[in-house]
Amino acid sequence: NTLFTGVFATSIGHYVKYGDTRKRLIGLHGLLVGCGEILGGGLFGFITKPKTASQKALMILVGCILHMIYFYSVFVNFPFDSAQNESTEKPFFDFSATTSQAITFIGSFIVGLGDSSMNTQLMNILASRYKQTTASAFAIFKLVQSLMAAVAFFYAGALQIQWQILIVMIFLFFSTLAFFAVLFDEENTEGTAPLVTNISTEEDDDDTGNRNYSSLVES
Repeated sequence: NTLFTGVFATSIGHYVKYGDTRKRLIGLHGLLVGCGEILGGGLFGFITKPKTASQKALMILVGCILHMIYFYSVFVNFPFDSAQNESTEKPFFDFSATTSQAITFIGSFIVGLGDSSMNTQLMNILASRYKQTTASAFAIFKLVQSLMAAVAFFYAGALQIQWQILIVMIFLFFSTLAFFAVLFDEENTEGTAPLVTNISTEEDDDDTGNRNYSSLVES
């Protein structure tokens, strides 16, 4: 969140190529991120309604891919020093101002979709796995999220944008793997639960039969 809400918005305002109205474009970026979040929340939460671990994992993978597309667009479209100060440097690909802005705002919408995709499944996992302690689970989640955001804002003014993208990409990769591990572990646990129940029921039936047989013998 820190990259696209803080760093990327700052880079838009610092990119001299966008002209004198570049500060106003920051608001348009925020608007498009919000539109992506709203559409993604409805699409990934209410329309598709993923239920199985495989379906949830697919939604997370979609979110991961959308984030990667967005990070790549930032990498090729902005000067590396644009997060720190006003920049006239050329980016990796020197697009025209109109093309660059189009890429920027398409990326804003895409990252909103990707963020809502992953957040929807994260909330789903927390609510389903910690039914008795939901408030505590969400409190810990928000604590960790806020701490990491604080750390990211701390180094945002010191690191060029390509290194910040690299850091976020590493965390994105490992967090996606962690999502998959939790989801499929949950599916395996649910898959073995009926077997345990059946075994317990059969054992109870055997014990009842043995007690009845013993009663008949004693009689």
